[in-house]
Amino acid sequence: MERTHCTALENKIPTLYHYEKFRAEYPTTTLRRGIIHCSKPANLNDPWDCKPEFDPNALDDPDVLEREVAWRDEDPAKHLFAEKLRREPQFRVDFLANGSKQLQQMIAERGIYCLTPKADSTLMWSRYADNHRGICLNSTSATTRYSERPPKSSIVKNTPDGFPAISSTITPAE
Repeated sequence: MERTHCTALENKIPTLYHYEKFRAEYPTTTLRRGIIHCSKPANLNDPWDCKPEFDPNALDDPDVLEREVAWRDEDPAKHLFAEKLRREPQFRVDFLANGSKQLQQMIAERGIYCLTPKADSTLMWSRYADNHRGICLNSTSATTRYSERPPKSSIVKNTPDGFPAISSTITPAE
């Protein structure tokens, strides 16, 4: 399968930055133990962030519908589902609405850790670093380990304010 993304290093971005409110225990756990603290998608600034919604009428286009059902026709167990999609317009609308809800639920259960190549963004400092009272952590992309598969991570604990703390493959400081 062809890769559709590049790492920061491949894009010649030497350093990435993460803005956050200062919490005394966070820098210690991040820098010494390789634990990052993720935001809940529900707490993002834009109410539409992380809330994708499929167009309920997208499958009204015959070409789009046929692309959606083509792979189902190959599996006898899914053939009846494909036929129902072809025949019943309301079933198609319900299918897409349910898909939107399931995707939003899946995203809501995850954490987000945002990085940027800009260390001096007034907007980032004001929004994400507690109105200029927070901190900005940097990560050098040359020393960050990349792999073809995402790193295995585990939730260490939820912090008192409800943010998940994730242990991943961040190299701890020496």
